[in-house]
Amino acid sequence: MKFFTAATVMAVTSSLSVLSLPATATASASKSGKVGKASKAAKLAHTFLSYGESYSYSMSVSPTPTPTPFPCNISPEERAAQIRELLSTVSDSSLFDDQTTPQARALNWITNEDTIEPVLCPNQSGEGCKMGVRVNTLVQRYILATFYFATQGDKGWDECDAPADFNNPADVDAANAACTKMALPFFGRPDKRVGAMSTDAWLTPVNECQWGGVACWGADTPGLNLCIDQLDFVANGIAGTLIPELGALDSLRILSLGVNQIGGTIPESIGYLPRLLRLFMYDNLLQGSIPEALYGLQSLTHLFLYNNELTGRISPTIGNLKSLKEIYVGGNLFTGSMPAEIGECTDLVTLDLNDNNLVGTLPEELYSLQSLMAVFLHDNSFSGTISPSIKNLKQLAFLNLSDNIFEGNFPLQIGQLDKLCKMKYDHIFLFFPFHFLHLLFMHVVAMFNSSLKIPHISPTTFLLVT
Repeated sequence: MKFFTAATVMAVTSSLSVLSLPATATASASKSGKVGKASKAAKLAHTFLSYGESYSYSMSVSPTPTPTPFPCNISPEERAAQIRELLSTVSDSSLFDDQTTPQARALNWITNEDTIEPVLCPNQSGEGCKMGVRVNTLVQRYILATFYFATQGDKGWDECDAPADFNNPADVDAANAACTKMALPFFGRPDKRVGAMSTDAWLTPVNECQWGGVACWGADTPGLNLCIDQLDFVANGIAGTLIPELGALDSLRILSLGVNQIGGTIPESIGYLPRLLRLFMYDNLLQGSIPEALYGLQSLTHLFLYNNELTGRISPTIGNLKSLKEIYVGGNLFTGSMPAEIGECTDLVTLDLNDNNLVGTLPEELYSLQSLMAVFLHDNSFSGTISPSIKNLKQLAFLNLSDNIFEGNFPLQIGQLDKLCKMKYDHIFLFFPFHFLHLLFMHVVAMFNSSLKIPHISPTTFLLVT
């Protein structure tokens, strides 16, 4: 096939004036022999003409290939720069410069290794999970990746650790098959949340709500759809430390990390989670004090921090926890006294301060908590007497005051607690009033290794003396 050059086209244009000659005119010029070289070009053009019509000629030129657009309509370099800038809103950007930090590793993963489709873009808007303002969903995914690296997920959680090769489908499938961790439902109703029953391995190319141990809000909660609701990793071999970025998960209601080997301190930012209901970090290696900000969690109902290495005092601002129902902080190294402000936690059902280094007398305000069902104060150094106001604890069923240094007479009013079913106090030196034996629902009162003076005991009572 022959192709016309630009010169040929110009010759055709010249010979036909404005390329609107009839075909007969072209033929006439050819017979007269006066057309010349230009008429030859015109003859070539004749095949594109039809008699009695006006024509325009255009060449068929192969178009220049359009470059494939970059994801997010920005270059990879610009995307990386924008991602770093975006994530600097939740992390100290200087941490990105040390490639060994969890933040730098998470940044590298989400920028260069995350294989989710479509590619996440830092310039998206109108999405996200922050209260009062919508932020890019890429931030939430980054926070979970940072948590993964900070808690040594890459060194082997018991379950749900990431695949060895993100680009190898076989590795991804194997990692998913090894993950069975689900977010336990805590709300006593059918679980309609996203991902609560999903068990994909972490960092796999699915929405992070599908990763094992994660549950997100559903579409029935406008503005919170696909926002993190729960992280549940009880007994999963988690180590390392907790990251401050967790405080940016404004949608989080349940953080359950008990029975692991997490060390370091509780991040202050945990106290900035406005929806947090349940904080379970028991049986770990946590140190330091309870952050003051944590006492500002007005939605918090359950605080389980027992069996750690926490120190310091229980803050008087505990009275701000108006919704608190259960507090378990036994088995730590807390010092000081029980704050009187505990009496402001009017919904409190369980108070467990056992096995610490607490001292002083029990505040009178404690006896105003009419919802209290269980009080565990054993293995401390509490002193003084038990107030007659104990009669106000009408719901009290379990009471353990053993291994303290209380003194004086045990008040007669305890006989009015008809729901008390188990009480233990050993190594405390109290004289028992006879009325104490009239508790109809007292099943067991154990007094081990004590020097108590007991009045005459009716054989029909349930008192057990050993």
